[in-house]
Amino acid sequence: MKKIILACFAIVVMLAGCKTTEANYKSAYETAKEKNATSGLGAIDSELAAEDSPKEIKIGDVQLPVINCRLYKATTEGDDAIVPKLYNIAVVKFRQRFNARSLCQRLRDGGFDGAFVAIDMEKNYYVMTGTTDDASEASTLLSATESSDVFRAKSPFPCVIVSLR
Repeated sequence: MKKIILACFAIVVMLAGCKTTEANYKSAYETAKEKNATSGLGAIDSELAAEDSPKEIKIGDVQLPVINCRLYKATTEGDDAIVPKLYNIAVVKFRQRFNARSLCQRLRDGGFDGAFVAIDMEKNYYVMTGTTDDASEASTLLSATESSDVFRAKSPFPCVIVSLR
């Protein structure tokens, strides 16, 4: 009986000694932050963020906010699949297909008959208001998307995704 009590007491003492404190968390955070600053990971993060943001590109007479991306699949609700053309007007990027399809249907109900969902290699679901091979048509569709009350996109959207082939 004494052995059981001593064993339980020893376990309690060991567990109580392993408690973390706010000071320990703060120290670990500061150490990680310092390592990040000296290793250059902060620069890598900013480069990755810049890669996702649209770049203003002049195509002919038209200036468009463009993201280059390989779109490999496109779907619509109840219709045949739409094949993404060169210029695709994106309003949002989702990680879940359900969210993308819901917004796509809302856009179609709001007058964007050409709305569809496209998927990239990382399985991101982009909701598009339309697709075209002409830069001036893309600019017109982008303007219509920006001025629409159906959906208000958050930066960096709406933008044009140039589908790499």
